[in-house]
Amino acid sequence: MAGTRSMNVHIKLKNVIEDQGKKEEMVITQMGRCFFKGDTTIVLFDEEDEQGNVIQTMVTIQPGRAMIKRNGKIRMNQMFKPGQKTETVYHHPYGTMLMETYTDQLVFTESEEQGTLNIEYQLSLNGQEPRNHYLRFTYVKEV
Repeated sequence: MAGTRSMNVHIKLKNVIEDQGKKEEMVITQMGRCFFKGDTTIVLFDEEDEQGNVIQTMVTIQPGRAMIKRNGKIRMNQMFKPGQKTETVYHHPYGTMLMETYTDQLVFTESEEQGTLNIEYQLSLNGQEPRNHYLRFTYVKEV
């Protein structure tokens, strides 16, 4: 694509969930590819679950919003817009759930060779009580 630059990157995705005083933490580290066009940053990488199924993940970051899209055994398209509630359907091998995301804060900082996306949000599955989430997504150019 004209006007697009890209690079191979090391990725770290950390998600902390707070629920009634308990914390649950998930960390994914992976290699991926980062693309830049105008004010849009797109990071592509594959995750592998415990059963060896590959889940393709795309993180799209634009001014004032971000989106995490997953395809494979797990499918979802989660949108983050500060001060707004967004909805999507989460497709999982064990069923389908309605995901409601309310984004409290979204901050993206980047330089030529790395970027950090911090998102604080509340997530409710199938109308359950929302839980607080803290997501930190970083990418660093492969040297």
